[in-house]
Amino acid sequence: MASLRKLAELVQRSELVAVSQQLLDGPPEFALRRAMELAGLVLAVVATDEREEEREAAK
Repeated sequence: MASLRKLAELVQRSELVAVSQQLLDGPPEFALRRAMELAGLVLAVVATDEREEEREAAK
């Protein structure tokens, strides 16, 4: 359940929504590029969130 909540939080982030929408609406020749951008954003957000959680746990 916690993983599903984290996924839902990620989806709500505006930059992720914007790139997702571009992937869905854009021309097929740019789909791979948009998918890579989206994957990079998701990984960056997850890494940032994990660092914040580690900082909070260290307090």
